[in-house]
Amino acid sequence: MQLSASKGEANPLLFAIDNSVTVPVDFTRRVMHNTRCGISAYAPICKRMKDDGEYWAQFGYGMVGVCASDYNKAMGWNPTWGYHVGAEDVDFIARLQTTIPYIVRVREDNYIHSHSEQHRINNLYYKTKNIYPGKLPVIPTSRVEVDKALLAALKTYALRLIKSSVPLDLQTVYVTSVANSLGVVYDLRFKDEMNEGYYALVESI
Repeated sequence: MQLSASKGEANPLLFAIDNSVTVPVDFTRRVMHNTRCGISAYAPICKRMKDDGEYWAQFGYGMVGVCASDYNKAMGWNPTWGYHVGAEDVDFIARLQTTIPYIVRVREDNYIHSHSEQHRINNLYYKTKNIYPGKLPVIPTSRVEVDKALLAALKTYALRLIKSSVPLDLQTVYVTSVANSLGVVYDLRFKDEMNEGYYALVESI
């Protein structure tokens, strides 16, 4: 695992990523856009390429972007789980869910985890089962809202909250279920004419 961090910031963004991953050309922008201190972490879903085919790694939580303050609040990765495949990731994401409102969890094109089963032979890490004893967390997948009437209503409501002095164009609205709740979070992404980003979170319960 590699842990990358933005520099020169009082509260840097961290992103943990496996060595055998190919990322989109604008991936750094996506990490910065979706990771907001005290509000959201970013756990994008990659496509996993294996010897016997490919699939979306829906339940892989090891690659995640998070602010240093939120990482520390969640107490980070526990080295106790270092040789129990996936348990360290499950343990961390479960604790992270309790410290921030939600986790942005979207399928990202050109975000690919490639490896061959051959390199796992005689490897202690991959021969030890995930024996995490707690309840496995379920991170709701985020989706893009397409209902035009709902988008219009959300935009009107959000612009009243933002009170921008310049015109804003609504780019995307992500919808994510709230952990342990029937509610959802609408994550509205705006840009102004200078391509500066704005956002608003609207929770429905």
